Amino acid sequence: MNLVEQNEVFMNTYVEDFSGDVFAAINQWAKDANSVTSRTYDRIGHNEALSSCLTQQLPENLHKRRRVKDMEHLYVERYVREAISQIDDPAVRYSVLTTINASRAEKNLVFKYHDNLTKAQKARVRVISKLVWYNLYPKENKNYG
Repeated sequence: MNLVEQNEVFMNTYVEDFSGDVFAAINQWAKDANSVTSRTYDRIGHNEALSSCLTQQLPENLHKRRRVKDMEHLYVERYVREAISQIDDPAVRYSVLTTINASRAEKNLVFKYHDNLTKAQKARVRVISKLVWYNLYPKENKNYG
């Protein structure tokens, strides 16, 4: 279904139900999409849920998909492992990993250092941890998980 057809379906399905109130129609469409997302156990993204509300059809490969939240968690784990693998100093590597894990638990960047790090190593931990953290969570108000 192309964009023109989707707009027509939206106007016929939602806007007419709310007597031309576009804002109320959009709110209802969003609620319906959230309902579709929860009914599919987060196996489809929000954009697909919005389309499914208009077409009344779910994706054919839905039963083969993983949950979006699980995939995000796997992506974060893979990214952290890749970043950590590039660090040659074991004490710095351990500190960065500990920092990222503690920060994810706290939902805020907190630094954790291995015992007996020099000032230069601590600075390296801070720089690398900030690079990893802000690449994963660039927005301040994002729900960290």
